[in-house]
Amino acid sequence: MAVGLCMSPTVAHAQAPSSEARASFQEGVQNFGARRFAEALVAFQRAYRVRPHPSVMVNIANCYLALEQPLEAISWFERYLHDAAQVTPEQRAQIEQTIAEARRRLVTLTILALPAGSEVYLDGSAIGAAPLRGSRSVAAGPHVLEARGPDGASVQYQARLEPGRALTVTLNTATHESYIGSAPPGANEAALAALATPPRPPEPTPVAPVVVAPPAIATVPAPRAVVPPVVIAPPAVDNTVARRRAGFVPAVVTGSVVTLVGVGLAIGITVYNDRWISEYNDIVATFDYYRTRDAETARLYQAQGREHLRVIEQNQTLAIVSGVVGGVGAAFTLSSLIFWPRERVARTAAHVHVLPTPSGLAVTGTF
Repeated sequence: MAVGLCMSPTVAHAQAPSSEARASFQEGVQNFGARRFAEALVAFQRAYRVRPHPSVMVNIANCYLALEQPLEAISWFERYLHDAAQVTPEQRAQIEQTIAEARRRLVTLTILALPAGSEVYLDGSAIGAAPLRGSRSVAAGPHVLEARGPDGASVQYQARLEPGRALTVTLNTATHESYIGSAPPGANEAALAALATPPRPPEPTPVAPVVVAPPAIATVPAPRAVVPPVVIAPPAVDNTVARRRAGFVPAVVTGSVVTLVGVGLAIGITVYNDRWISEYNDIVATFDYYRTRDAETARLYQAQGREHLRVIEQNQTLAIVSGVVGGVGAAFTLSSLIFWPRERVARTAAHVHVLPTPSGLAVTGTF
């Protein structure tokens, strides 16, 4: 989104102090309309030097946007909002929206240069000595990063940066290495090896048995007169109960732990592998860019791409193995819940006796 050019006769004629400024302004408007953005930028900058009117800042910012230089465009838009005496709410909202869209076309770049004291260059311009503080915003597209150590050694990193990404690049002149991220590539393999070893499931804690004391047996005095007892037979019921055999709970717990570990590792490795795939795509794009321009640089990126592809394939294999382990654990847990053998335990049948006593009826029984 570009903010409309300021082309009102008031700005172009009445406020221009000289014919040079007026002619430069009109030249910029014509070149911009003909999509000759570089020539329009030069004309607007010349008009601004002669007559630094805030409205010309918007035209300069629009030229930078059209030339795919969002960082410079943001700077001129912000200067306009700060210096312009009268900005309507509609104009401010439109410019702030354009600034927000331009920021999405930037790349957040963090540069780690080793050892300390190394001079860092971005596209041939010095940006400071290591360690650099914080990150910086750069326009998307091809860039060349270089570090020159105190001993004269140097190392470069060339890549095409995609918009909207946050990227860390390490330049180590001592080892002549340059790579994406803050850890060397060998550290990634160690991390993958650690992820490939699942943690040992915890041993189940034994549970102390619960001892239930038998109920006290009440003594019923013998009746004075012998009367045949009345026996109430209980209804015919199946007094057997089924219960799991020993080992069921540890089997289910073990299967569940294996399932969680396998599935968790598969998900974690897949998410981790996405970063390698994204970096591989960046390397392929950069290789395509230099393939017909610089054969030596293209070969370097081709070798780097092959290394990334090897790591990606390893990650995919680990993710598949972890997923299979998780699936086996889930199948074992489910089969334990369904097919684990049971044993049947018979309950003692209840018998109730009703006996007459001088004070009424007494009930006794066995359970």
